[in-house]
Amino acid sequence: METNKSFSGKVVAGERIGRTLGFPTANIDADAAALRLENGVYAADVRIGDEGRVYRAMLNIGSRPTFSGTICTVEAHLLDFSGDLYGKLLHVDLRRKLREERRFPDADALKRQLAEDAVQAARA
Repeated sequence: METNKSFSGKVVAGERIGRTLGFPTANIDADAAALRLENGVYAADVRIGDEGRVYRAMLNIGSRPTFSGTICTVEAHLLDFSGDLYGKLLHVDLRRKLREERRFPDADALKRQLAEDAVQAARA
């Protein structure tokens, strides 16, 4: 499903779960409800502050049900990026929704799905 939503937000500290899965995420201080965004996994383009470079990303909006989360978060894994994003302003352009958020039986099943999501996000 194509989308053309854009938003910005600062990167804040999270629970660092993505890092343990091999997909570190930038937790974005953005209210998904206020942005009227549906929960799910999206392909996105992300710019860091005033930098000109655009990074492809996969972005999750939701409560992380595999880890019994209860609070809706907005978090992005920037493809081909390594570094510290804490406190930086990210500008996000959603390209398309890849899939619905869902609960996986374990962390390994989620890792396999994230690897597939990353391939799809890079191609989107």
